[in-house]
Amino acid sequence: MNKEAKRKKPERSSKRKAKTPKKEKPVVYTPIRLYTLHLTIETLSAGELENIAVRCTSPVQRDAFIQCAELVRVNSRNYAWYTQWVMRDNSTGDICGFCGFTGLPNADLETFVVCSVKGQFFGRGLESEAVAALSEWALGRDNCYFVGVQVALEDEQTYDHLELYGFRRDDYGDIIIYRAERKYTKMFLWYAVFGAVVGIALGAAVSGQILAPLLFGAFCGLVAGFILDWSDRKRRVPKTGLKAENNAKIEEDNAKIQAVLEEETVAEEE
Repeated sequence: MNKEAKRKKPERSSKRKAKTPKKEKPVVYTPIRLYTLHLTIETLSAGELENIAVRCTSPVQRDAFIQCAELVRVNSRNYAWYTQWVMRDNSTGDICGFCGFTGLPNADLETFVVCSVKGQFFGRGLESEAVAALSEWALGRDNCYFVGVQVALEDEQTYDHLELYGFRRDDYGDIIIYRAERKYTKMFLWYAVFGAVVGIALGAAVSGQILAPLLFGAFCGLVAGFILDWSDRKRRVPKTGLKAENNAKIEEDNAKIQAVLEEETVAEEE
């Protein structure tokens, strides 16, 4: 009787409510601007790259910019390594060229910069100025220790400019690469001072002695600093050769940028 009186629990339907798909948040590209003596250099978003592609009359150039825009969308968090950076003359505001990286730093913690300016801006050292600005930005990131740029043969003016900016020259037959390297860390000095200060404070508070805790703290700081500096130097891979894939990528990107600049020059003349 009691069993029959018990109410039967309503059977749960096997059908599950379909989950409403989450709306993807639109990607917001925070522009990065670099300011130099003569230039303002700024990243381009995927939409801006697509707008440039629409204005291109050559299918090859159009596809190149569309491909670049797709890379920017896929790598939205690291888009600055894949997009084009537009160079504007500070005095007139005119676009004088484009530059950019070949991608995220590779396993050797190195990336390359490609850069090209319009013909009327030649001879002012703007390419070297842009390369130096991008290199400084890149070397400030945690995963980049080297930035390289391929320079044309017998371009003595560019050689001089890059050397003034602290680049060193590496020759690989017909290929000349100038590299900038992140400065070596000197943590042992800071850690030694920090250890000495901590040793003085602890010694004065605990035993009233200063000299022994000071020396012990400075020694511990030196050891910790040397370990950090050694780790930093260990990550720096000596550059003894140029990888073929890097060279091909540099030449491909240089060709794309130069093609766009030539097309814009023709459009301006028309």
